[in-house]
Amino acid sequence: MAAAVLTPAKRADLLLRLLARLFEMDWNDIDVILTSFGLDGLDLDGNPDYATAHSQCRSSLQAADANTLQQLAAYVLGSDWDLRDSEVPGSGSADDLWGDGIARVFLSHLATEKAFVAEISEHLAGIQVCSFVAHDTIDVSREWQADIERALGSADVLVGLAHPGFHNSYWTQQEVGWALGRNLPVLMIGLGETPQGFPARYQSPMLSGPSAWKVASTIAVWLTRDERWRDEVVGALVHDLQDARSFVAGEAAAKRLSEVGKLTPAVLDAIEQAYLSNDQLYPNHIGARVVEQILQNHNRKLPRDQQFIGPKRR
Repeated sequence: MAAAVLTPAKRADLLLRLLARLFEMDWNDIDVILTSFGLDGLDLDGNPDYATAHSQCRSSLQAADANTLQQLAAYVLGSDWDLRDSEVPGSGSADDLWGDGIARVFLSHLATEKAFVAEISEHLAGIQVCSFVAHDTIDVSREWQADIERALGSADVLVGLAHPGFHNSYWTQQEVGWALGRNLPVLMIGLGETPQGFPARYQSPMLSGPSAWKVASTIAVWLTRDERWRDEVVGALVHDLQDARSFVAGEAAAKRLSEVGKLTPAVLDAIEQAYLSNDQLYPNHIGARVVEQILQNHNRKLPRDQQFIGPKRR
């Protein structure tokens, strides 16, 4: 993967954070770390004072290129350094392309499927997952290709929506290739076409005549397979169940949770609470049956005979 380009402000911020963390260490360790990354070490033979050693370290870091700085940051700062906060070459900040959400999902699709993919995006937003839909998201006054590149450079995952003609599209193939080059998680969903080429190496669910909701659900359940997003996505799905406003919505939310697999006791408690407090589920509506199946699959006693505690509306 090519090194990300740091804006002057972010480079300065990173330099200061590295300096602060390094000087929590023994000076001999600082020297080893700097030289291991090909940078000038500290001149310890002269028994420098703190100001001199700090100045030497600062000068060494300032001479480092972006790639070396980011490798050093990953080693020294670990999880405190988020590479997504940096920027791909020529991209500029990408925050304006994404809303607040659990994960950033780039939806690669054919232009002819714009309306359908926009519906998928709306369903994802309902469970706090933000997505980028090129033909819907980009302001017509902007350089659209640059915005696509910024989105590809800042996405967490890519989902390819393989309608017939997907593999013949120059743009979708470029988008998938970019994601593979960044080693992003990739999900290909067959919507009338079997993925070909490099995308074919990924297991691809084939959905026949699906609704936008079903596609969004498939993406949501897939995200729960990654520990980075699992807890938050599952939490959003449980909230969707708790907040269901119709029998059909309750059933749909419960079915989505049933596909997640093993759930924690805390999540099961929340599902049970939804069953007992949401009148669109309790006691014998279509969604309640799905909830009961989830609980049975986890060897939980059914709450069917417990007192209904009434709806909680916000």
